[in-house]
Amino acid sequence: SFQGYTPMSSERKRKDGGGGADDEKEKKRMKMFKKMGKVLSRAWQLDGADAFYECPTWNLGHVGKHLDQKEYTGSLKHAWQTFAADLGAVYTTHIAGKTKHATIAKDHLDQVKLMLSEKDASLGEMAAKAPPKNAAKKRNSSANNNEGAGERSSKRPRRERSNGGKDESPSAGSGPSPKKVGAKKGGKNKKAKGFSYQSKNINPELAEREVRAMEQLYEFIVDKCGGSEDMIEGFRVRVTKKNGAKLSHQAKFDINFYSAQNRRFRSMLQVGRFYNLVEDG
Repeated sequence: SFQGYTPMSSERKRKDGGGGADDEKEKKRMKMFKKMGKVLSRAWQLDGADAFYECPTWNLGHVGKHLDQKEYTGSLKHAWQTFAADLGAVYTTHIAGKTKHATIAKDHLDQVKLMLSEKDASLGEMAAKAPPKNAAKKRNSSANNNEGAGERSSKRPRRERSNGGKDESPSAGSGPSPKKVGAKKGGKNKKAKGFSYQSKNINPELAEREVRAMEQLYEFIVDKCGGSEDMIEGFRVRVTKKNGAKLSHQAKFDINFYSAQNRRFRSMLQVGRFYNLVEDG
């Protein structure tokens, strides 16, 4: 069952020194964030979850950012309730707005409701009844690329696809382009040559491709989009052959990036979109 923190009396704080209780409280809060992260990760891995990276009004990326920045505060009970409402709103925004993703949103909401109910049944109900975040407008075929100004993005980002291991850096005039971000303090950004990544892949060719992919991710996020190095700290990459093709110049590959929280991204653009660094050009 749900239990929040019981405030410690001033007299007890004086007797206990306060420090031990604060440490225990912090441990419980960190454990809570870890459990929230597992729920969010499961939501990200549902079939068709790409649809819920896209809504500029409110999406899984926004929830992840709030969680990474530990913005779910207050008592444990209140923090869980806020998290459940935020996660549920990802789907209710589409349902209320009758977007093209409304049907799959209902299915995903049912599954997320079950995930949260494993913690407490009231959380599942809270997610199911979460008010939409400025409900996304219904899109039609003639205007589905120009609707829905979001809080951090002026247009709905396009859904990109993996290009089989080739350089995914956006070129001028095509695909999402990096937002214009001011220069970082301390001068110019470091180049990829100052970035080091060690692949654990036992296949030399795949290991080389993984190192190259991480260097490209660094260049894209830090040098091209103006993001910080902290954004990709702990990231790793996995390169695999497509359809069992032999390793040769004709072989095609899949690239998947993973954050420190084991969140999967199918391209550099998804990483940039998660951090709200890219927008349609």
